[in-house]
Parts: sequence; structure tokens; C-alpha cells
Amino acid sequence: HGIALARAQADSADLVIDVAVRRVYQRGNVISLTRTEFAILRVLSDDPGEPVTCRRLQEVLWGATQPGGRSALGVHIGNLRRKLGDAPSCPRYVRTVRGIGYCLAG
Repeated sequence: HGIALARAQADSADLVIDVAVRRVYQRGNVISLTRTEFAILRVLSDDPGEPVTCRRLQEVLWGATQPGGRSALGVHIGNLRRKLGDAPSCPRYVRTVRGIGYCLAG
């Protein structure tokens, strides 16, 4: 599967993140994401395959780390994975990097 960050839909990629119009396509179908879910995916897509710390994601989403922020982040990651059809035991797109945070499969 491929992941593309594009201004227009790319037919060759399995997952396309269109930043210009804030849309995500999976195999050509629009995936409806909340603002927070899109923001997570956008940050992770900056450098696919490279981990992003939980602290960094919290700063992007909420401006600073906050008590319980890691728990809230986990809920949003779970919702994003579910919408992308990721299996919790073997996610194809949003992967957990133990002790660090998350990465977008590259």
C-alpha cells in the first residue's frame, strides 16, 4: 500500500491526504475525519515512517501538554485507526512506537 501527501488525489496511492482541502481518501473513497483526527494524520504524514512523540502531537493538538492528554490522544488515535480500517493488533497506517509515540507507515 502507498501513502501520498498531495494537493490532488493520486490514483496509485492507497491512502491520500489532501492537505489543501482537508480530505483523506482511501482507495479513492473519502474518509470522514474530525478536525483532531485530520491534524494527527497530517503531523504523522510530514515524515512517514519516522516516529512522532506523544508530547509533540499533544502540543500540535492542544497547544501544550495537559494532564490526561496522553489518554485523550490514545482515544483519538483509536478512532482514527478504526476509520482507516486498521486492525489494533497489526495496524497498516498508524503504528505505535513503544516508548516514543506514533508513526505513519511509510
